Amino acid sequence: MASINRTIYPQLSEPKDKFEWRARYDLATSEIALAKEHARGINRVLAFLVLLKTFQNIGYFVEFTHVPTSIVNHMRDQLLDNWRGEKAQLWENLRLSEPTLYEYRDVIREYRGVKIYSASGPSRISVT
Repeated sequence: MASINRTIYPQLSEPKDKFEWRARYDLATSEIALAKEHARGINRVLAFLVLLKTFQNIGYFVEFTHVPTSIVNHMRDQLLDNWRGEKAQLWENLRLSEPTLYEYRDVIREYRGVKIYSASGPSRISVT
């Protein structure tokens, strides 16, 4: 059996060097603005950004418990550097209610231009 690292299914892994960190997990001001538009409070903004960046890197959503702490901390540090207003009191662990999680996923899919495959999908495909 092939190891999980050698399968086609992409996995979250820590970047190897600072260039890879920047390319994969540095936050753009437009991404922070999007998160602030849809999430209230620094903890939800961070959760939104973790969902966004992990989705950008591997193409699917993962549970917060499967995101390496170093990735969350990298984004947390950037967010704290850019946060204005309320004193930032960050939770140790990321968590969202299920409805909020689904809402954020929908916003991220729309932002990335990704459509969900549904049961009506096959009827929309034309056969030539």
